[in-house]
Amino acid sequence: MLPQVRMLKNGGDNNMELLLIVHKETEEQYRIIGLLERKYAHAVGARHVSVVIVPYISNGINNKGKWLVHNRYPKQCARGEISPQNPEWNLFGGHCNPSKPVSEYFDKLLDFDDVWATVFDELQDELLIKNPSEGMAEKKLEIWEKGKIIGKTKATPYPFDKDRLTFVGVAAFADNSNVEYTYYFALAIDEDVVPLLTAADDYEDKKSKEKNLVELPINYFAESELRAKYIKNDKEVCDAITRLWLDENSAVLHKLRAVCSGN
Repeated sequence: MLPQVRMLKNGGDNNMELLLIVHKETEEQYRIIGLLERKYAHAVGARHVSVVIVPYISNGINNKGKWLVHNRYPKQCARGEISPQNPEWNLFGGHCNPSKPVSEYFDKLLDFDDVWATVFDELQDELLIKNPSEGMAEKKLEIWEKGKIIGKTKATPYPFDKDRLTFVGVAAFADNSNVEYTYYFALAIDEDVVPLLTAADDYEDKKSKEKNLVELPINYFAESELRAKYIKNDKEVCDAITRLWLDENSAVLHKLRAVCSGN
């Protein structure tokens, strides 16, 4: 039996992250059977919804089709988790949270608008550009290395075009504490923009308990390069990437490859 969820009004308490718990009805339809706080959803293995965005270089000669990934290691430094000192390459995205009053979600099919809303929010939070974009609020980022802040920088959300986002499918994933259906999207990025991009994530300062933003450097790799890194050290590539290589997700990977290659 799933733990009961405290009912919330107008989307809920900002301090509580609620996840959409779903049951698969068909290949394209998922029914929402409840909402749980994130810690409970992971504790009991309740299947929930997430999104992952794969930015890729859409033009050029040598780098066309390569995936943009960010290094999570500086966030681990900021949280005091500085060993081992290896990069942790990850994609962009997060959990699909309710964007409307909670009462509108029970026993209803998942609305793709909620998925799109999550994609937009995650890109606004995580994929940034250092060349300020007019009308976009600047974010102040801490630069961490080897367990300490070595500087600060500023960036604004990358002004992506929704027409350059392509939905490529839903992948299944399950481990000991995380059971998800993940909606995958590919985002076309022009090669000349890539050097201006950076990524960010937040962490909680242990002393002040405040949320701060840390810069996560971006790099780009061919899928084959990421596979080689995973074979050499499976801790270096995060599961948002590796779940694509599971047999049950081969159709999603096949379509992603086709989109990124321009075929």
